[in-house]
Amino acid sequence: MLAIALGDTAEKEYAMAALSLAGGIMGVIGTLRTMDDLGSLIKDLDDEMRETHYGSKLVKAPIPVLKAIIVIIYFLVVGTQVFYLFS
Repeated sequence: MLAIALGDTAEKEYAMAALSLAGGIMGVIGTLRTMDDLGSLIKDLDDEMRETHYGSKLVKAPIPVLKAIIVIIYFLVVGTQVFYLFS
């Protein structure tokens, strides 16, 4: 974002937009995979761990909601960068 805000992006908009989109896509994919791993970890908890304070909170974690929030945040950040480039 610093390069977009402070740098000279004249005639480089498409390259900068491609980098922003690639970073956003990689960030979303990586984060969603991590959240899927966390969901798998929650499913694999044994009963002893589920009864602890940490386990009881972890089981209640709304993983699909967190995934949606993360995708929205990435979309807003990349969208803002691309909008700023072409405006």
